Amino acid sequence: MEEQQLTPKTAFEIVYNATGALQLNRTDARVLDAALRVLAGLIPGTAAEFAEE
Repeated sequence: MEEQQLTPKTAFEIVYNATGALQLNRTDARVLDAALRVLAGLIPGTAAEFAEE
């Protein structure tokens, strides 16, 4: 299998989708959401897509 380099946006989407399956309490979910929003803001083109969900 050929190894492909991940872009920051693809890596973010992988983490975002994987954490969506976690069962978190309300406080942890808010902290995770805030952290993902900050990270999304650092990746061009990601913040607007994340805000829509």
